[in-house]
Amino acid sequence: MTKLTLYKATINWHGEIHKLYTRAKSEGEAKINFCSQMADKLGIKPSAAHRRLIMPNTMLIKEE
Repeated sequence: MTKLTLYKATINWHGEIHKLYTRAKSEGEAKINFCSQMADKLGIKPSAAHRRLIMPNTMLIKEE
């Protein structure tokens, strides 16, 4: 069984700060989860969230 790590993301979405949590095997998997969470939260497509979140200074991810 693979151990899942808890990750916390602080996301700057056009000046609005969002704090999200997810459990994932790696930081890369956590980024994918955070893109999906933001898309669900904002009612947009995950690809649109991903395009925004790959920009510099939009997402900070830390292990909890």
